[in-house]
Amino acid sequence: MMKSISGGNFAGLAIIIGAPLYVVAEIVKRQGSMATSGTSALLENPALSHVMAQLSMLGLIATLFGLYAFWRAAHEDTLSSAFIRFGLLTLAVGITGFIITNGLDHITLHLLTHDDTARAEVMTERAYVVSSVRTGVVVACGVANIFGTLLLAVGLGMSFESAFQRAAARLMAFLSGIGLAANLMSTHLHTAPLAMMVGFSTLLVMVWFIILGVGLASGKGKLTHSSQTG
Repeated sequence: MMKSISGGNFAGLAIIIGAPLYVVAEIVKRQGSMATSGTSALLENPALSHVMAQLSMLGLIATLFGLYAFWRAAHEDTLSSAFIRFGLLTLAVGITGFIITNGLDHITLHLLTHDDTARAEVMTERAYVVSSVRTGVVVACGVANIFGTLLLAVGLGMSFESAFQRAAARLMAFLSGIGLAANLMSTHLHTAPLAMMVGFSTLLVMVWFIILGVGLASGKGKLTHSSQTG
């Protein structure tokens, strides 16, 4: 049975499992919202938040592994391959940062709920510092993720053999451009609608990743570069 599963099938399954796992874990950890990551949401149920942070990390790692299949597929010296590899490299940076933020969530929760070696106000101050670092990582890596998605979508939109996959990639490229603009504006304007747009764009990206995963798992995620020029 295991011998019948190809590398592409396995990569697709990794995305199909990893992307939803990340989304569900984050929504539970954030008490139902993808637009906020406040400490108060984590403290609603610290034990559950710890578990969800771990599951979120595993989901991101599985998703990144699955996307790596496109790095191996984009081996020709073409413009589309350049977009795909640039996008995947940028996504690797952004996703790694999001993995780190889950570790920072662990530390924040530990400082606020488990550490009895110092006064409560000192622990709260330290937790605030960790949470501030987390915010900085989210801002930087959020831009990297949406920009990487834009680049990957452009490259795949030029490369897929499947008409459906090409159309989905091109739609994702358009939506990623809107999401990138909202992300950049939200870091300065801090308005609720922009925050919701950023959170919604994250969900759209994960939905697209699942579509990519289904294509890989079914063998319909093949690339063609025959019409591209280097």
